[in-house]
Amino acid sequence: MAVSRRQAELILVGVTVIWGATFSVTKDGLADASPLLYLGIRFLAAWILLSLLVPSLFRRINRQNLKHGLFLGLLMFFGYGLQNMGLVHTTAGRSGFITYTFALYVPILQFLIIRQKPHRGNLAGLGVVTLGMILLAGPMGGSPNRGDLLSLLSAVSFAFYIVFLDLLAKKSDTWVLTSLQFLVIGVLSLAAAPWVEEVHLTPSPRLFLGIAYLAVLGSVVAVSLMTRYQKVLTPTKAVLIYALEPVFSVVVATLFFAEFFSLREGLGSMVILAGVFLSELWGMKKPGASPRPLTDPET
Repeated sequence: MAVSRRQAELILVGVTVIWGATFSVTKDGLADASPLLYLGIRFLAAWILLSLLVPSLFRRINRQNLKHGLFLGLLMFFGYGLQNMGLVHTTAGRSGFITYTFALYVPILQFLIIRQKPHRGNLAGLGVVTLGMILLAGPMGGSPNRGDLLSLLSAVSFAFYIVFLDLLAKKSDTWVLTSLQFLVIGVLSLAAAPWVEEVHLTPSPRLFLGIAYLAVLGSVVAVSLMTRYQKVLTPTKAVLIYALEPVFSVVVATLFFAEFFSLREGLGSMVILAGVFLSELWGMKKPGASPRPLTDPET
């Protein structure tokens, strides 16, 4: 089944809608579980679910898939682990905005690692998106706390992940790669929990519902779609799409958690959208440009 670049972009926008809710859901669940324990349960549950849905996963593992999955899983573990630990000490909105400053680091890493220069339209869009994030996030008040710093380190980890995912997903089985990442995050989180946090778990409906949302939609659905369809886009274009996530996180927080945002934050949301549109329209001006199809290797 062939999927156009435009369709892949729309699918990734859907991923950002799902992820927009994860900050509030995670923050809510951390009242009943310690960060890494919560993360470990989430991703092991996601790994079990994916293994049941795709029973041929184990037979399809080879040395290359294993190597790529372990490496990407390690990067994702640092990203999510630092993000969860940071959420204990800062707000969901603040964490979301700081985490998604990874958009600033991807073009730099893209050039340093794969020597690929970003398109001028992408850079212009990134600049506008950055301005939008500043408007949307501020003024926050107070100096950076421990949670902010952990969220910043999380952003760096996610930037590395985005760049290497673009490189490795093209060479690996999508479902095997996704499954291995889930397993690595789950195992590392549970193994690290006793060493870096005071482990606690209080069973509650809120906790179980949160894990269900994060494991099924936030993990199996979202990460599988990202792993499958990001490879048709450049890392910079993917970052511009993922920059919509803070906008959706504000919408979810407002509708379901009664967290309202100011006029300045609303303006920031519009500026972020303008940055995405700028990149899209600039690219359409390129003579002879046409969507590059993505063919499902498993059909």
